[in-house]
Amino acid sequence: MIRWGGVHRNDQLSKYYSFARKVMKVWKKEFFFLMNTMVLQGYIIYKKYAAQSEMTQSEFRLAVVRELITTSKCIELLPKHAQRRSSVDSEPLLRLAGRHFPAFIPCSEKKEHPQRKCVVCTARKIRKESIYWCSECKVALCVVPCFGDYHLRKHYAAYDDNSDSD
Repeated sequence: MIRWGGVHRNDQLSKYYSFARKVMKVWKKEFFFLMNTMVLQGYIIYKKYAAQSEMTQSEFRLAVVRELITTSKCIELLPKHAQRRSSVDSEPLLRLAGRHFPAFIPCSEKKEHPQRKCVVCTARKIRKESIYWCSECKVALCVVPCFGDYHLRKHYAAYDDNSDSD
């Protein structure tokens, strides 16, 4: 089988930043393949016509992502109920700074002993409810170990009990 000139180079450039994973569903692989191909073709066109500014493929991809994020109007198109603030790691710098203490979830008219799902356990795909919360962050947390993990680790959901690194 004869391959024409640009095919090998195109394959080589596309493999540097491949999204394909063995565990992905077929439609996800196809989506990421098409997205990768579009970005690669954009980079090739950029290299052909941009004489002064020489970016690497990695810098080009980061510039595309930054531009998509800053010019996105999608948040305005979402219904109001979908725009509510996520309680799981929406502002990591605020939860990692300052002094936070566990407290009982306050009683309401309907519940004398309220419980809520622990956000760290939920992120780790564990079903667990707690009677404690962080009154500063307004999230329910188990006292041990979730309260400390939530306030001391940037990526608390990925934390494994057997590893010592952050």
